[in-house]
Amino acid sequence: MIAPSITPLSPFQVRTAQLCNGINILRGEQDSDLLRIDIVFPAGQYRQSKQLQAMFTMLMLREGCASMTEQQISQRLEYYGARLDLSLRLNNAQLTLVVLKQHAPNVIETLIALITTPTFPQERLDILLQKHKTVFLVDREKVASIAGRELRRQMFTDKHPLGLPVELEDYDSVTTDDLTAFYQQYFQPSSIYLSGAVDEDIITLLSQLPTVKEPAERAPVPEAYCLSPSKRFIDKANVQQNAVLLGWHTPSATHPDSISLQVAMTVLGGYFGSRLMNTVREQHGYTYGIYAATSYLPDSGLSQISCQTAPQYTEGVLIDIHNEIERLQQEPVPEQELSRVRNYMLGEAARQYEGTFSLLSSLISYHQLSLPTDYPEQYMKTIASITPARLQAIARQYLTPTATVVVGCPSHG
Repeated sequence: MIAPSITPLSPFQVRTAQLCNGINILRGEQDSDLLRIDIVFPAGQYRQSKQLQAMFTMLMLREGCASMTEQQISQRLEYYGARLDLSLRLNNAQLTLVVLKQHAPNVIETLIALITTPTFPQERLDILLQKHKTVFLVDREKVASIAGRELRRQMFTDKHPLGLPVELEDYDSVTTDDLTAFYQQYFQPSSIYLSGAVDEDIITLLSQLPTVKEPAERAPVPEAYCLSPSKRFIDKANVQQNAVLLGWHTPSATHPDSISLQVAMTVLGGYFGSRLMNTVREQHGYTYGIYAATSYLPDSGLSQISCQTAPQYTEGVLIDIHNEIERLQQEPVPEQELSRVRNYMLGEAARQYEGTFSLLSSLISYHQLSLPTDYPEQYMKTIASITPARLQAIARQYLTPTATVVVGCPSHG
């Protein structure tokens, strides 16, 4: 059997413009019955003055506005079969609406009302706070959650949002005044991304959003990283599995080595056939799954290795992790293995870029990370051409965990 040839990724087909209200728009049109609207606000966690301020301001947008209650909003979205999602990042907040083209005018009218006239009703805030407190109380007992919170403490100072984990008492300090102030200062759209069934009528409707008063500046990035090595064991009685988590700071997504580092992390633990899976799971049976990945902040990267294992295997897992990292640093990856990783990563990339919705999702991420629009082509080209020698050099330079956190029971065997 002959495998199909690999063809270059087609460039993004995206049109850019600016609405009469000063909001930048990017549109990727497609013959579709669905319309997707992504609205980005410069209202992320970097800008908040107290814990949870950005998140609850965003969540409360759909809890009531001048013309509708929360129940009326939900009923209207349900009636037209629309989906409204809210998401928060360090640098931005994002609102995503998906609706059938034929219902778009009615739903966009609702959308504009949510954005322009939120009322932040106290009774709805109380319900949201109680709901999230309940989830927090459950989640903070999980070993993986405890490990994640502690790892962030080890890697960031309390001057950085990630180094100051949310505590239960933070939920009790959130007020409607906090949310109103944050909304008034930061919740004006900076960019709109349109995909699917886009036409000029949609553009006209979105022009009703308020005029941008001044260009949205990038949020200041707190330089508050902990770089010294640290190890922490947190005793958690009566658990069947220990959480093992290693982390270290790596370059930002715009760094010339970032794509090559992603290849190295994939070889190490980024897919089911990775070295860590083969050694820790298949050979030694220490865990059901172990993973290595790099995520990106607006200004840097954060690489992590994570798994859960029985207490008696914890030390063995840590030994295997460090051995596999050392092997990547000391020995070139065999060409056959590297070819398998290349094919996996190229296939995953092609899947991400297969439709206009997914293309625009990627484009939003690229803009938020200050990546160029031709990044997909750079990504594919780098993966296709990377050599074992280059991969070994990357491993030596960047695969150096500095923080190790274990949560669970001490080893008893």
